[in-house]
Amino acid sequence: MVTRAQQARAAKMTPAERSASQILAGDCDDGMHLIVNAMTERVVSGAVSLNWRIDLDDLHVTEEDLTLEEADLLERLLDCTWGEMDPLRSARHAAALIRILLRTRLDLPDEEAADRVKSLTVKATLAALTRYTEQDPPKA
Repeated sequence: MVTRAQQARAAKMTPAERSASQILAGDCDDGMHLIVNAMTERVVSGAVSLNWRIDLDDLHVTEEDLTLEEADLLERLLDCTWGEMDPLRSARHAAALIRILLRTRLDLPDEEAADRVKSLTVKATLAALTRYTEQDPPKA
């Protein structure tokens, strides 16, 4: 039985929140392939992009906030383009991103930035990194 409080919360949800809630509850498991395919099509077509955001202590940076200098440093360090970098899927990418941002945004010396990165746990790093969507991203 659904309570009035639950109904009120559900009524305030956006369509995306409602869909996410249903997915998390397992209500969409039989059609999961349809959801994944639709999401993939939106990203592949360029209609939306999935970007990263980092909120770690005093460090608050979105993918769009990355300076060209920071992107260049990351490319040199990681031997991939900044567009290929994915700090949510690669510890190496996450460590490089955080180290560069500690240096450039918080003016930490390289050795201190490296030491802070070494002490971060995977759990803390994943908690600091999130994804968000950008509608109609700029075309390359």
